[in-house]
Amino acid sequence: MSWSIARVEHFNEQESRAAQCIRAASESKRTLSIEGGGTRAFLGRSVASGDVLSSQPFSGVISYEPSELVLRVGAGTKVSDIQAMLAEKDQCLAFEPHVLNGCEKGMGVGSTIGGAIASAMAGSARPWQGGVKDHVLGLGLINGKGDILKFGGQVMKNVAGYDVSRAMVGSLGCMGLITEVSLKVLPTQSQQRFVQMPCSLEVALALAVKLDRSMTMRIGFAWCDDLAHIRFSGPEDAVSEVLDHFELRRYVEESDVFWDLLSQMKHPIFDVAEPGKLWRVVTPKYTRLTDVFPAAPILVNWAGGESFIQISEDDLSKSAGNLRDLDAHVYSLNVDQCYVLGGLSPTIERLHVALKNAFDPYGVLNVGRMSEAF
Repeated sequence: MSWSIARVEHFNEQESRAAQCIRAASESKRTLSIEGGGTRAFLGRSVASGDVLSSQPFSGVISYEPSELVLRVGAGTKVSDIQAMLAEKDQCLAFEPHVLNGCEKGMGVGSTIGGAIASAMAGSARPWQGGVKDHVLGLGLINGKGDILKFGGQVMKNVAGYDVSRAMVGSLGCMGLITEVSLKVLPTQSQQRFVQMPCSLEVALALAVKLDRSMTMRIGFAWCDDLAHIRFSGPEDAVSEVLDHFELRRYVEESDVFWDLLSQMKHPIFDVAEPGKLWRVVTPKYTRLTDVFPAAPILVNWAGGESFIQISEDDLSKSAGNLRDLDAHVYSLNVDQCYVLGGLSPTIERLHVALKNAFDPYGVLNVGRMSEAF
């Protein structure tokens, strides 16, 4: 399926309008705040005040070839709509973007695919199915000079030139307004099983190591409140064999409520009203963060590679040395900060500043969202 000529012309017209808006802002030395569905406003720093430049006019499926596992879609398209369309063909977005429709953290109409790309927050399957950038084939972008740019392609073997498409993943709108994106999609597995096993985090991570060594077909491993939550996915016979081999069948649950709550960020761990008390900590896999924060409420994801913690900023700061020893990167999810600990090194920050100056030399787009430096 692909767009008609009329829809393509309308899309191009919307791009021209957005480009003109950016050029006008740069000429008048105004800043613009890029926004999709408004559901990821809690990520990063508050941007400098300015008019909102929305990606929502760039919505809809531009082309979709199920047999080629390739999807090209406007950046303003809702993630939930994309997932529903792919499900009809037994396919999915393997990086499992968070669907924050109706989430109290955001006030928009729903998570957009452009926001998912710009935030680079992959879901629970990331350690086994890859992150956001691993599934981006190409994208369209309007930079801070008002230039309409296209990068990448619609096949995995397109390797000519610099991989600008993936450089935009996680840029939080600081480099430009993403207008469209081409993605690799994957078939959904025929069988899923959900395991909920009472155990300590130490026991859970020991099991995660065994599962990884045996290359079993799991696409989720989390722990919270002395319960290990595991998602297995694959052919029915293979999943059944794994459950029997690791003696997990008695822990199988029919419901995937936990995983739905985690995907939508509606799990109780995210229910924090007080600023500065909710943190995302990214570490190497199998990290026991409960050793550092034994009393704090914590949800461990990615088999120990990602954790969400409710703790005050003062208590977090007291453990800064331990977190550095763990090679941890800490991000606040409900306060005006972005890279709190283990952030950009001076060398990497200089590269980021150079990219910002190349794509947005006049400082128009999402100024200060990622760093005070840009």
